[in-house]
Amino acid sequence: MINKRSVFALLFAFCSAFYTASSAAEVKLLPEAERMAAPDFVIEKLEGGKTSLADHRGKLVLLHFWATWCMPCRVEMPGMESLWQQYKDEGLVILAVSVDEGSKGRIEKYKQIFQLSFPILLDPESEVNDLYKVSNMPTSFLIDAEGQIVSYVSGAADWLEPDTIKLVEEFLQK
Repeated sequence: MINKRSVFALLFAFCSAFYTASSAAEVKLLPEAERMAAPDFVIEKLEGGKTSLADHRGKLVLLHFWATWCMPCRVEMPGMESLWQQYKDEGLVILAVSVDEGSKGRIEKYKQIFQLSFPILLDPESEVNDLYKVSNMPTSFLIDAEGQIVSYVSGAADWLEPDTIKLVEEFLQK
């Protein structure tokens, strides 16, 4: 008899293979004319307490909108964790905003399964999601030290792709 974990593992493997075979969303620098100030927000952290975008001013912020039910999100999370581990001491901040409704337990379990150590924020009412006009999962914004949105990605990105690493390093040096 097949149990739930086996079904999940098979589904994840299939989706991962499908995602890998298709092209990932490209992380590109926005032209100067398209850049704008990132709207500030105050939001609950999974581990308790609150944070705001303003709390991270002066750092490079990867603001990432995702959900536990989003298969492309599952595929890109390991790359985000690797990016975080590589650059967190140089000033990269990842704020992963979960739009899941209901129990925090599902999000905590997801964090454990994928061994995520970057901050996870909770947006069950989609207030921050709406503020950023996010319509697809996943969606990411790269926000520079001055609070300007310098990159926007709709879809799953390969966070370890050489051009993406180069972009992150460029903004960490500014």
